[in-house]
Amino acid sequence: MIRDTEEAIIKEEKKANRIINKKYNFGRVIGGCEEVLEQIFGDILLSRLYPSTFINQTGIKHCRRILRHGPPGSRKTLFARTTCQALNVKPKAGWIQK
Repeated sequence: MIRDTEEAIIKEEKKANRIINKKYNFGRVIGGCEEVLEQIFGDILLSRLYPSTFINQTGIKHCRRILRHGPPGSRKTLFARTTCQALNVKPKAGWIQK
């Protein structure tokens, strides 16, 4: 069973590598915020990439959305745009414009 789980994890990691835009440079866009971006990607992607057996064994919670709050100028929209660009997806929120 452990071997099957390990093989499934390796397969899903390869899938994750295809999803994320490797050419995207976070440091160029949002310098000094790498830890926050890693946390966001972990929360968003981990629960979707690994097989359900692994999710059940580890207790990872599925993150449906992230609420960023703070005063104007605290990079909330920039984080949303950066995440969408890194994943090669269009933002779904109506307030995010090009």
